[in-house]
Amino acid sequence: MEQGSDEYARANLRLHEIEAEIDDIHALAQPDFLNQFEHLANHSEIKDESDLNAILAMAQKMKPEYEKADSDAFNPEFPDKFIANTSRLFKDANLALLRLPHETHGLQTHGYGEIMREQKSASELLSQGEDVVSPHHTIASVLGAAGKEILPTHSPEKVRSLLNLPNDDAHNHMITRLLEGMDAPVKVLRHGDLLGSGVSFAGEEANDMFTTDDHHEAIESILREHIRTRPSAKEDPTGRMKADRKFAGVFRDKYGKSLTQLETLFRPNQQNQLNLHGLSRVQLTDRERDYGKKMNAIGSLKGHMNQPINHAKSKVHDLYVFDPTKAQTMEKVVAPPTKVREANFGMFPIHPAVGGRSVSVQDMFVSGTMDSGYAQLHPSVGAEFPGNKTIMVGTNTEPEYLHSIPEELMTAVHGQDAVQQVLSSGYQVPVATTNMNRPDITGLPPNIDAMNISTSDPSETLMVLMNPDALLKEEYNNYVYDLLEQRPDATPMSF
Repeated sequence: MEQGSDEYARANLRLHEIEAEIDDIHALAQPDFLNQFEHLANHSEIKDESDLNAILAMAQKMKPEYEKADSDAFNPEFPDKFIANTSRLFKDANLALLRLPHETHGLQTHGYGEIMREQKSASELLSQGEDVVSPHHTIASVLGAAGKEILPTHSPEKVRSLLNLPNDDAHNHMITRLLEGMDAPVKVLRHGDLLGSGVSFAGEEANDMFTTDDHHEAIESILREHIRTRPSAKEDPTGRMKADRKFAGVFRDKYGKSLTQLETLFRPNQQNQLNLHGLSRVQLTDRERDYGKKMNAIGSLKGHMNQPINHAKSKVHDLYVFDPTKAQTMEKVVAPPTKVREANFGMFPIHPAVGGRSVSVQDMFVSGTMDSGYAQLHPSVGAEFPGNKTIMVGTNTEPEYLHSIPEELMTAVHGQDAVQQVLSSGYQVPVATTNMNRPDITGLPPNIDAMNISTSDPSETLMVLMNPDALLKEEYNNYVYDLLEQRPDATPMSF
């Protein structure tokens, strides 16, 4: 291809197109932090609303117990009593959900945890009308016809010989697990042998790499070919490094993709379909065993070549099992969906805040009342929670700081007529003194310096906040200008 020719121009244009596509792929692969933030923010808003609804529901449950202790607890003819008891009711409802077990109230709220979700079976996804497509039925048929018959009485040596497995600790352990779960004859094939049968299970193309008895040798041949054809480390170290990094993709196209396609059909989300046809799998890499960090039953999973090679060597010797005695049918039918457990946002039972069990509500009406609630009110009733097991309502109460309750929530508990009667009565609820104006033991505010914006009179505070120069006035007064020790005419903010 000569530089400047049409062929060269077309190739160069295609090269730029490929580079642009690679850049697009990298851009899409980057995490979208803004969307993640918005996602969490949306769930935070849902959480706030759900917690508030749960506390409201608990308050509605507890109100009759308050009225049993004091029949006039929420009598609108006594606005001060009405307001104080309503504030205490919501505080106690919030505390009840933070302390009591779920069984005492049965309420739920939004949170993050484990949920059960229905996953369609492969036959549901692939079938159309009366045209039933069941890859699991096909697998059971192939295993039933071509699988090696393994009896519960077979010795490990016999099983190893029948299945053409290596005599090492990992494979012997897999054979032991196979025999331990057997109570009747079964048909078994290695993963690679099942793929080498030439049958398409879910529309995939047959791969000639699996038509061999020595699957590990087939995998090694791909690695040897890569090592033979990659650039020399001495002549082109950069090219060699790039080639090694691309090996996993090359290996997947030649071999690994076929392993993944069949393995997908044996995941837990297909359990109903597997049970229907009496299918199961015994994996060479046992999840209950500790092989070391980034290791499997074959060896290391570190590096651009070790990882795909040893991962495939383990998967290709997994045992696929068909048990005719456990098969519910040998007909090609559509299996029902399987319920799978997954972590996600949703509605969950409310549990106590301590103990770390599942989801709890947040503190909305308990703390923070000295700065955002009413001054000390004296409710006539209140609740305690002996042993954090039950609710006990009584009238032995004391003055306390309590949160103000929004009109919407009061209406939901008491009804519009009662709330409007209280709000139109002219009753003024005492407001808590802010920290900046609360006197000390001498009877004076903690600081009468108007320049101290955190403790001065509110009107002065506003004036100070409107004048940013005040923040630098003290520094300005101490400022010595140049060598003449003269103060500048400029104001502090114009330095």
